[in-house]
Amino acid sequence: MLPSCSARPRRLERSSAILVRITVESQSSLDLVPMTSTPVPSVFLILLNKSDILFIPLTVLSILPFRPWRVSPDDTYVCLKAAIPCGGLRKDYRGYEPNYRQCEAPVSIGTRELSGSEVQILRSPHSGMVFDIRRYSVHDGPGIRTTVFFKGCPARCAWCHNPESQRFEAEIMHWPGRCVSCGHCVAVCPSGAIAMSPSGPVIHRDRCAACGRCADACSHQAMTLVGREMTVTEVMAELERDRVFYDRSGGGVTFSGGEPLAQPGFLAELARECKQRDLHTCVDTSGIAPRSAVLAAAPWVDLWLYDLKTADAAAHSEGVGQCQRRVVANLQELSRMGAAIAIRVPVVPGFNDDESSMHAIAQIITGLEGRRPLRVHLLPYHAMGVDKYSRLGKDYTLPDIDVPSPSRMTELAQVFSRAGFDVKTGG
Repeated sequence: MLPSCSARPRRLERSSAILVRITVESQSSLDLVPMTSTPVPSVFLILLNKSDILFIPLTVLSILPFRPWRVSPDDTYVCLKAAIPCGGLRKDYRGYEPNYRQCEAPVSIGTRELSGSEVQILRSPHSGMVFDIRRYSVHDGPGIRTTVFFKGCPARCAWCHNPESQRFEAEIMHWPGRCVSCGHCVAVCPSGAIAMSPSGPVIHRDRCAACGRCADACSHQAMTLVGREMTVTEVMAELERDRVFYDRSGGGVTFSGGEPLAQPGFLAELARECKQRDLHTCVDTSGIAPRSAVLAAAPWVDLWLYDLKTADAAAHSEGVGQCQRRVVANLQELSRMGAAIAIRVPVVPGFNDDESSMHAIAQIITGLEGRRPLRVHLLPYHAMGVDKYSRLGKDYTLPDIDVPSPSRMTELAQVFSRAGFDVKTGG
């Protein structure tokens, strides 16, 4: 059994350093797997059930970072948090309603989204959240490829053109231009999350459970469900459909997102299955992941499409919402392992579209201690995903900016050419 104590924190604060992965294998069984091997005695995993609170120090979980700590299926835990206890512990906890707003957003086991970076809700390695499988792709690695888009990403890039990839759970996307105001979606919604207005249906996102009934009822596809849980077997069946194109073009399979490394067990199992079937594998990643996630997938990955957005740590934190050091550390790790890497640099006006920013990125690549990247791709900013934000009930916060001109992209590419790298504009 897990260690327990009848204590509670008086105050909870955010932790920006510790990540804990919670792998949900079924509705009644959990595996607790730390994302760090560094002992942190002040950080606890807090599990609440109907009658007790368990405080599990992460030092206990950090002894064996790759081995799960099983919670008994007979125990029914209804909520889970991660927090740092401050100001000591109290013994009297009964009836306690902790204020987790000072923590990184409370998380409920099951279908609720993780809205912060302290805890990630993941499925079993045998299944994961996918929001698209795109066939006949020619920009996500060599040859003709099928790209599997994982749902969920720890980053919040201001220019993200796939906002539907950010959350770790399914979402409803509303397409007003397709709507005929028939009201069927309102009638079938079990949570009363949809109301009819003069301009058409309005989704109250705070009530929506993303059950998909509105999407099923809409014959005009004005409501669509984005994201579904798929097993490794189901994904592989889709990938095998295009084997003839892979074989003839030198293509294969690319895992993108979202962030595929945010579902490390699912990614590793899929990549291993692909290699056992002699399929070429690519992983398109931001590098924002624990080292253990990279190591789990690395043996089964033929090519890494690795994002480097900026060398400026402050700019990275502001524009991406995550620490840049981990990105560089994981890139260095892959280089030392001799992995095949293609660097991808999104060129965003006002963020990194100047020679000094490109030069600093080139210096990071030059300083890699192992295998040099095969190529550098400069990807010009585009606004093709802006409309998706309103369809998801989100705001696009990036100001109106111009797409970088071809001549400007050529000028920036020369920075890498002068540094001795093979550079290409576009994917």
